[in-house]
Amino acid sequence: MVTLIFSYFVVAYLLVPSSLFRWFASLFSTLKNFQRTKTQEMTFAVGAALLPLVLAVAVAWSGWIPHPIPVNETFADRRHDYETIYGGIVGEKTPIPAAFWTALTHVSRRQIDFLFFFYYPIVLVEAGVFALLIRKYGAWKGNPLYRYIARKIVLRHLSEWTMLLTPFSFPRNPALEVWLDILTVDDVLYRGLLGQFFLDANGALSGLALAPFPDLNSEQLSPSEMMREHSPKRFDREGYKRAAEVYSYTIDAHQYWRDIPSGAFYIPADKIQNLNVTYVEKQQSDTLAEATRELQSQGLDFTVESWTDDSGE
Repeated sequence: MVTLIFSYFVVAYLLVPSSLFRWFASLFSTLKNFQRTKTQEMTFAVGAALLPLVLAVAVAWSGWIPHPIPVNETFADRRHDYETIYGGIVGEKTPIPAAFWTALTHVSRRQIDFLFFFYYPIVLVEAGVFALLIRKYGAWKGNPLYRYIARKIVLRHLSEWTMLLTPFSFPRNPALEVWLDILTVDDVLYRGLLGQFFLDANGALSGLALAPFPDLNSEQLSPSEMMREHSPKRFDREGYKRAAEVYSYTIDAHQYWRDIPSGAFYIPADKIQNLNVTYVEKQQSDTLAEATRELQSQGLDFTVESWTDDSGE
């Protein structure tokens, strides 16, 4: 029975809060190393639960916020209930006295009230603040205090692939795109706009998906989209070598990138030998066209356009 009670407190006060924290924060950014050892898991759980637990106890006992589940709230009554339960567990009397079940009912209601209306909501708030600190890194990294907090707390729990394959280190304005040059183990070079990247259970990169080749016949594409270097492409190495033998001084390497008209182009991580990442400013016209297509794909007949006032801003 004592082991069961101990397990309850470990699960309710450590493992569940850490899972809530990780789940909510992962909605906004990819955290590092989801598959931890038991020691790492407990360390992370204690770190994520300590501050919310202290705040939840302070708020619950302060009386500032009414308890959704009313129970006998005097200190003497609480102590009596816990002493009765402890005595019933240690003594293991048979039959179990009625006072034990009454105290257990009070304590259960009190635990539900504390966990679901004080402790767990504060854990979610903590996770939200953590996610905000991550998203603001590019804009706030110049602040010494924030930079110190980010290095000591935030960056240690953030996936390295998020920092590399997203414009994480740059301000959100202007918007940036992530372009990749990928050399595979079979000596083929690809180039394209990153569509999505995938991580395995240990946080390691499992693959990359380049953004699909746009439909050049679509009337929804902007002129800049029609002219830009589309994604993805494969470099014609053999054609380039043959041309270089004849036109060694006038050859243009850009002419030997071949479009891959694919709806989804995926490259497994074990096929990647080298990866070059470039962050390119997204054109405003492309952003507006993308927003327009997104609205129209949802059945909303709207066109997103830029607007300037008389001052030209």
